[in-house]
Amino acid sequence: MTTNPVTTRQEPHLGRQLTNAGPYEGPFISQQVIEVDHTYTADDLVAVVRDAECVALRNAVRWHCEGRILLLGNRTVVLR
Repeated sequence: MTTNPVTTRQEPHLGRQLTNAGPYEGPFISQQVIEVDHTYTADDLVAVVRDAECVALRNAVRWHCEGRILLLGNRTVVLR
């Protein structure tokens, strides 16, 4: 599995920053969004993103094993 570098974007109107993480190989299936703030160190970000990637990958694998992932042409559909 390859992962995307940490992606952080500021949303001033919400007064927060969001960091997302997920498995980035193959079709997009699952993604986790984590709120972060200025108190997070680089090590904190690495840890929280690693945890979120594990949750996203776990969900994607579970949904695949349960047969809830459909490929329709160039689209991926997840049945929840």
